[in-house]
Amino acid sequence: MGRGKILTDFEKGQITAFKSQNISNNKIAKLIGRSRSVVDHYVKDPDKYNIKIPTGRPSILNSPMKRRLFRELSSNPTSLNQLRSNCDIQASKWTIGRTLRNSKIFKYVKMCGAPNLTEAHKRRREEWAKEKLALGDKWKQVIFSDEKKFNLDGPDGFKFYWHDLRKEKRQFSQRGFGGGNVMVWAAIGIRGKSQIAFVSNKMNSEDYQGVLQQFLLPVAKQISGNAWLFQQDNASIHSSTSTTTWLTKKKVIVIDWPARSPDLNIMENLWGILSRRVYENGKQYKTVGDLRVAIEREWDAIDIIDVKTLYDSMLQRVAKVATRRGEFLS
Repeated sequence: MGRGKILTDFEKGQITAFKSQNISNNKIAKLIGRSRSVVDHYVKDPDKYNIKIPTGRPSILNSPMKRRLFRELSSNPTSLNQLRSNCDIQASKWTIGRTLRNSKIFKYVKMCGAPNLTEAHKRRREEWAKEKLALGDKWKQVIFSDEKKFNLDGPDGFKFYWHDLRKEKRQFSQRGFGGGNVMVWAAIGIRGKSQIAFVSNKMNSEDYQGVLQQFLLPVAKQISGNAWLFQQDNASIHSSTSTTTWLTKKKVIVIDWPARSPDLNIMENLWGILSRRVYENGKQYKTVGDLRVAIEREWDAIDIIDVKTLYDSMLQRVAKVATRRGEFLS
């Protein structure tokens, strides 16, 4: 049987008054219309009535220790093990993590994967967005492209940290290259996808042009139609004089793109879909060959409906950047 409704202050006053007249608990219960047990419970110790008594072993962390943890983590975001060492506290990392979660000051969150925007970047993004609103349905003529690094032990861009809710969220760099990974390039159009191209982490302008020659030009009309436009970000190999000249010679019309704007490229969303599939259930890979096979398999499995849904969102994205004065899309 569940616990009954707690006594109101008025009922407590009635019980106290009746007890001062030496009236039994049983009769008091009948007089106030409550159970005998709730009256007994209150009469036994009025001062502790309805006060929850802590159970279990008391925390090893006292108030000064907690304050030390909070100060250290707020000024120096780090791992639980390092935090424990920095504060010289003899408690397990699980105890420290539980204390942080219960503090209502810190939250374990994913680090934002976006570059910092200066005021100049925001102004340029706002101007660009207002200008590109005029494209309307022509956004569906744009072929979007991008590169992405996949690691053997998990995707870039999935870093977590203890966020101080009183501060701005942290961000990480998306452009680190290292061993045990593969770099890929791909493009999408409203009608389909290019093949995945496995490229070098040190790809130069000539390498990039070779990728476009082999993986973009043969399928461009097929995936986007005759009047297609090309999107690429402002990486140096994309905007070099050599690549610009090559694109002009190939009669590729490139849509201008604002700096530091991965949130506007729907390829980023498709990379997210691909990453979740490649690393589903925490999957990791022993060899680059195994990782390549998984990437190709899951890329081919992405449905064109997912691609079309992303295209349908493009005009709304541009409008949001215009109305939010160049700020990142959330």
